[in-house]
Amino acid sequence: MFVQDARLGLRSLRRQPGFFALAVLTLGVGIGATVSIFTVLDAAFFRAPSYREPARLASLYVSVQRAGAAGPDSIVWSYPKFETMRQTVRSFEAVAGHQIVNMNMTGNGDPERLRIEVVSGSYFELLGIQPVIGRAFGPEDDVTPGAHPVIVLGHGLWQRRFGADPTIVGRTVQMNDVALTVLGVAPRGFYGLANDAEAWVPLTMVTELAGPGRLEGVWSHWMRATGRLAPGVTLAQAQQEMATVSQRLEELYPLPFASDTKWGAVAGEFDRGLLSGPVRNAVWVLFGAVLLVLLIACVNIANLLLARAALREREIAVRLALGARRSRLVRQLLTESVILALAGGVLGTLLAYWGVEALAALAPGIAGNGWQIAGESLRLEGSVLAFALLLSLGTGVLFGLVPAIQGSRATIGDVLREGARGSGSGQAGARVLGTRSLLVMSEVALAIVLLAGAGLVMRSFARLSEVNFGFQPESALSVRLAPSARQLPVDQATAFYDRLLAEVSALPGVRSATITQCMPLGIGSCSVSAVLGLDGRPAEPGEQTDIGVQAVDAEFLRTMAVPLRRGRFFTATDDASSPPVVVLNETAARTIFPGEDPIGRTIQIGVPLFGQGRFGEVIGVVGDVRYRNPENPAAADAYISSRQAPSPGAVLLVKTAGDPTAIVPGVRALVRAINPNIPLFDIRTMEERLNGVLARARFSSAMLAIFAGCALLLAAIGLYGVMAYAVVQRTREIGIRVALGAERRTVVGGVVRQAMTLVAVGIVVGLGASLALSRLLGGMLYETSAVDPATFLVVPLVLAAVALAASVVPAWLATRIEPATALRYE
Repeated sequence: MFVQDARLGLRSLRRQPGFFALAVLTLGVGIGATVSIFTVLDAAFFRAPSYREPARLASLYVSVQRAGAAGPDSIVWSYPKFETMRQTVRSFEAVAGHQIVNMNMTGNGDPERLRIEVVSGSYFELLGIQPVIGRAFGPEDDVTPGAHPVIVLGHGLWQRRFGADPTIVGRTVQMNDVALTVLGVAPRGFYGLANDAEAWVPLTMVTELAGPGRLEGVWSHWMRATGRLAPGVTLAQAQQEMATVSQRLEELYPLPFASDTKWGAVAGEFDRGLLSGPVRNAVWVLFGAVLLVLLIACVNIANLLLARAALREREIAVRLALGARRSRLVRQLLTESVILALAGGVLGTLLAYWGVEALAALAPGIAGNGWQIAGESLRLEGSVLAFALLLSLGTGVLFGLVPAIQGSRATIGDVLREGARGSGSGQAGARVLGTRSLLVMSEVALAIVLLAGAGLVMRSFARLSEVNFGFQPESALSVRLAPSARQLPVDQATAFYDRLLAEVSALPGVRSATITQCMPLGIGSCSVSAVLGLDGRPAEPGEQTDIGVQAVDAEFLRTMAVPLRRGRFFTATDDASSPPVVVLNETAARTIFPGEDPIGRTIQIGVPLFGQGRFGEVIGVVGDVRYRNPENPAAADAYISSRQAPSPGAVLLVKTAGDPTAIVPGVRALVRAINPNIPLFDIRTMEERLNGVLARARFSSAMLAIFAGCALLLAAIGLYGVMAYAVVQRTREIGIRVALGAERRTVVGGVVRQAMTLVAVGIVVGLGASLALSRLLGGMLYETSAVDPATFLVVPLVLAAVALAASVVPAWLATRIEPATALRYE
């Protein structure tokens, strides 16, 4: 019988190709957008990772309970604490440590900066990953530090740099000037627990590859840990055992100073880490927004079906009179709706294919803001296609149920009394109009919710775009250099960068050149330390504030146009032969020396420059620069001279008189001439970096604006359709009123009043829902209240204006009705 219903439905829809095309296109766009956003959610939350029994994986953390804090913080492990935990736990059959470390690959082509995941020997076995060629690490590769210089290549790196050479196993590659033997090649699509790793090396090789301190430092917390639960052990049982680990850590690693802080260990749900918190919330909000658009589209299709059902009253009434059951007619009408929805689903899936490609292309652009899904994981998998099918069927039932029930209520008596007009002007017509009016009010309410959310996010983005980041990004090029300790020993770093700056400054079009360890907007090696002493004495508990530490050369603050508030900038004489000096930003000066002049005071910060009780003199105070999250206020920062605290890695910043990208070939040639093994990477203008920082907010506001625009258009179309139907239904009444002398403006006013009544009810309901739901956007807003009065005032006015414009045409049509035409309806 379903086949018969489908055949009849197709025949009926074929007689109205315009209606069919409009409905399918409307649904296709709505379903396509929804499926595209769902693909991101599927990759981030729902799709099971390609690891062995992922449900038995758990993420392990160090817990830090600070005095007065509501709850403990979770941080990563130091290597000694990780080893203690690994040797203590019995609830896990395997525990692996892992962390991304950037390294330089040289030889076999240009030097290249790669993201390498250093992992313990049980890593591949724990995840159940088998290399496509060769073998992975084993426990024997994770025993003696520095004893196993081996590497497993990622599939993409193997193809890109080594041409997918099948004989790669056993060859050596140079990583940070250390020869590593290739053990194997990971399977395609595996990016490690870091989600973007390009190769893997044993964790015990980190000292040789990245320098000392990581394996020995008890308080150097730098690595993550993941465990696989033993058979029969639950996560709750494992968490109970972590209390024993916490006690063991307290015994072996007591704090070197008196504190109320409690350290421990916790086990939690496996965290794939695909999306950061803000991006995760943004994706959910976008998914909710696109569902609202789809719901509004369904309401519009329901309105079209109601109008179509009204035109089919005679057909339905005759079928009932001939003995057809109402349930059979409802099923027939629902089948037509499902056919429409499935056709829209097919179109939507095709549109989603291109939409997913667009999202995958956008992912690298906002990776710095927490979008960590690899492009290859954004694809239409079986779960996504199943969602598209269920969504199509669900929407078909959703928008088809009311018209089907309404249409099946027609009786032969109603039809005979109304005559053969097809306008639905009697009781059935009134029922249709009442239902359609209710649907339009729902459309308006949903549109208000979406418009209010989009308005809040767009207002937030406008505020964020106006933020003063504390520096001038115009005509500035930034280039990252990260030579290894072997490529550039620390004692040679100052001479290397002095030569590089001198030669870069001589390039045509260069106005100034400078280096820094940490650039604004999260570029480079930004570090956070603490104030340990003031004026030659240890800091009191209230004075032990956190502070960012930026090592810069003498020209950095001038080049970046950071304003000098007091004192002086660094000079070339502030080098290793002179006492340490410090420049504070305004926030640091205000926090550390409240109400006092900091110039000439001394400060000790927990970085090597101030080791062995050394203090630095504060020589200047400069304006605040936002180094970390741009959505947060500037933090307390201290600048130290890079000549007093040299480091191999740095960010080269060049100010130019013209297009800054024009000097890239010259800079690359200069670095290659000085040291051909040092890679240049992350080469972008500062304006590009600024745009990248704003990418997530811009993406969210743009998407919500598009969805809100679609909602507004659909609501206007729905209102127009209802009012046009109402005018047709009232043709006889309007004609008689005009014949009796009613003014045309009175007729127009009546139609507009009816439309705006529907809109007013929808606006009131929508504003109430918006106020209730707007707090969900709190994490996406910058300096904008979730109940921003301006937004909630402008949004109803905009929708009311659009609704008024949508009701003008039906009102104008009402004035064109001639009495003679109206009377012919008798």
